[in-house]
Amino acid sequence: MSRRHWVIAIIAAWVLSLGWLVKREVFRPTGARLAQVIGQPNSLCINPSGNQVLFVGESTFPGRIFKLSLDGKVIGVIGRSGRNLKQFSGAHALACPTENEIYVAETSNWRVQKVMLRR
Repeated sequence: MSRRHWVIAIIAAWVLSLGWLVKREVFRPTGARLAQVIGQPNSLCINPSGNQVLFVGESTFPGRIFKLSLDGKVIGVIGRSGRNLKQFSGAHALACPTENEIYVAETSNWRVQKVMLRR
């Protein structure tokens, strides 16, 4: 299994895990720390082509979307909890056709936001 597959499997298991822990950490199979993400992850998306990245959405609070490289490095954090543009509440599903374009479906705000990121 390649390094990329390990990262995807670990992050997918982490996102789907149950629990009320506020601070979660992801580790490589060797035990080295991959990334630290605060909050409760609720959704994820990997863009299909080009420079592939992973987007991880938090549930209701603090309501951020994390952009990570496939090796687990945090590239950026988008938004915060709220009802305005680039604010999220219950990011239930993500779609990411490109590295700089994501669609966020929110359960608490009853909407889908299209977010364009600067290059």
